[in-house]
Amino acid sequence: MKHFRLIRQQSGALLVITLIMLVVISMLGMSTMGTTGMEMQMANNSRDQQASFEAAEYTLSWVENNIQQTSFTNANLTNSSCGAICFDDTCSGGYCFRGDDADAWNQCEVDDSAPDPYTDPDIWNDSGFHRTVTVPNTSITAKYIIEFRCYTALDPTLQMDVTNFTRVYRITAYTVGEAGRARTMLRSMMKEL
Repeated sequence: MKHFRLIRQQSGALLVITLIMLVVISMLGMSTMGTTGMEMQMANNSRDQQASFEAAEYTLSWVENNIQQTSFTNANLTNSSCGAICFDDTCSGGYCFRGDDADAWNQCEVDDSAPDPYTDPDIWNDSGFHRTVTVPNTSITAKYIIEFRCYTALDPTLQMDVTNFTRVYRITAYTVGEAGRARTMLRSMMKEL
């Protein structure tokens, strides 16, 4: 009889301990779910940033190859008869030049006192002041501008003269990741060969 009385008194304690353990396990599970959700968001952000960066790199490479293949060499840079490739201080059509005497290899000067075009939000917001390229296998449309930066010696071991000069361009690419969580801006300098 004493044995039955002892069991009856302890049967409620087991229920309380079981409930406490269940609450602790539930809290651990919810904490793990929160951590997993944050890790998923971090992974998605990282993937978006990587896609945006790769798209900007692709754009720079694509523009550089396009310049070499289409060769801007025969285009007048700053006059009204330059056709589709007119470099000016407003960056119309995505072609920028801020300076003087763009057509003269020995007198061309870049105006470095003026702010760089890429810092102007209108360059990226208004479609008339940048160019675009769709990055293959993504939904990213990259924006870019090409700045004419005067001339340099084609062969750097020789002095620049009438037979030894080439044009220099600075390309700025701006991309937004597919999910819109990452933005990348990259720049490169190149000379025509």
